[in-house]
Amino acid sequence: MEKAQFIGTWRLVSWLARDASGAQSHPYGDKPHGYIIYSEAGYMSALIQGNAGTGIPGVGLYLGYGGPFEVLEDRVVHIVELSSFQPFVGSRQERMAQFDGDQLTLSATADGVSHFITWKRC
Repeated sequence: MEKAQFIGTWRLVSWLARDASGAQSHPYGDKPHGYIIYSEAGYMSALIQGNAGTGIPGVGLYLGYGGPFEVLEDRVVHIVELSSFQPFVGSRQERMAQFDGDQLTLSATADGVSHFITWKRC
């Protein structure tokens, strides 16, 4: 996986959460809004706004964060310097990354729930 594959602006398509039992939900509703931007300078920013649902516990229906990023094999790491969700600040948010045509799916598991966030290149 190359850094150049990420560069650009991506529009949020969906956020799917799946718990250990296999139950699925859309924490930001079925039509969330958002963008993730990766710059050639090595920085990223993400803004996500839900239209329904409950959001992520403790986060709510709006999430924004940004900072440097790095690409490691099949993963991207967001090094969070600022965030609307204070516990993210100073953390390394590692996401599995999968490209399929003009779509990018980032996935991670937290507290026993797997999250699949799909973006479409603008």
